[in-house]
This record gives sequence, structure tokens and C-alpha cells, in this order.
Amino acid sequence: MVSEMTKNEILNLMNETWIYEAIITTTDACGTIRAAPMGISTPDSEHIVLEIYKTSKTAGNIIRDKKFTINFVMYVELFWNSIKGKNLEYDRFGHLKDSDAWLDAKVQEIESSGEKIKVYSKITVYGIKNPNFVLINRAKHLAFESMVLFTKPGDEAKNEINENLRVIKKVAPGSKYEKLVKEILKEIKNAREPMKSI
Repeated sequence: MVSEMTKNEILNLMNETWIYEAIITTTDACGTIRAAPMGISTPDSEHIVLEIYKTSKTAGNIIRDKKFTINFVMYVELFWNSIKGKNLEYDRFGHLKDSDAWLDAKVQEIESSGEKIKVYSKITVYGIKNPNFVLINRAKHLAFESMVLFTKPGDEAKNEINENLRVIKKVAPGSKYEKLVKEILKEIKNAREPMKSI
């Protein structure tokens, strides 16, 4: 295993308050490994926070075992495979064999929050296979898609851009991507306003 980074360097890649995409692995009571794509965040470059629906099997596993693994992957098909529950391989510790890096987390606190639980955890062990891996945050891709939508006429494109902005504000608040999409919406508004006579 190649390991040129530390767990703190992984966490330092994350902007505080941003949400990054990862695959969470837990173990069912019968010993079956369960994988679920999920957003994660760090409030302080030291702890990891998850928000999970209470009724999910992943939540049940975390509540019971008080631990989980965060698998960082760069390939979209692995997220799809985790949703479908197929074509995934694990090592004997429950880490995805195709992950670029992973962090084992121990639960410190669980809060109830409506239909979800909020899980606060501390990293205990880590592994890095690809020291050049890139964290996935949806904001960049949504901003790019908003630029594409800008070239299309009609209210439908504007509505989609507004929805992209809503998600960007959630996953990357205060980012350059939020600023860019606001600028795109301003351009749309200005293009539709009647010109003032001089």
C-alpha cells in the first residue's frame, strides 16, 4: 500500500462546512458488509460528520457497532455499484478494495435530527492507495452544468440552474462555484430586463 499522506492531510483537503461524496461501509449483524454512498463533512479538520436516515440499515449498523469506514473513490461507477449492491470487493477489514483512500471512524456522539441521525466521529485508522486522489464535491460539476444550461433558452433552464444553486449552497457554501452560478443567474435576469432608453 502506498502511503505518502497522513490522515490529517486527508482531512485538511476538506473545506470545513463543505460536503464531500464517499462510500460508507458498515457490517450487518450477520456479518455482511454494506456499502452506501453518502455525503460527509468535517467541522474542524479532525472529526467527520454524517447525516443518515434513521430507517436505513447503515444507520442501524452504525448505532449498533459505533464505527464505520469512509471509502474515498474517484470513479462514479463505484458509487453506482454501491447503490445497486453489486460488483464490489472488500478486504478482510471491510474496506473497498477499489478505494483510493479510506478512514476508519469511531462514533463519539449521535444526535437525533428529525428523520435523520447526525453522527459525530473521530478517525482511528487510515489507508491511502493513491496519494493523488481527489475528493469529490458536487459543486464543481453543478456549476459546469449551469454554464451549459445558460446557453439554452427558456424558463426550464433557469429553473434547473436555480436548483443547482440550491444544492451548491448546501454542499459548498461560500465557494467560487456558488459565486459563479449566481453570476449566471444575474446574466439571465439582465438579458430579460427591458433596455432603458437613454
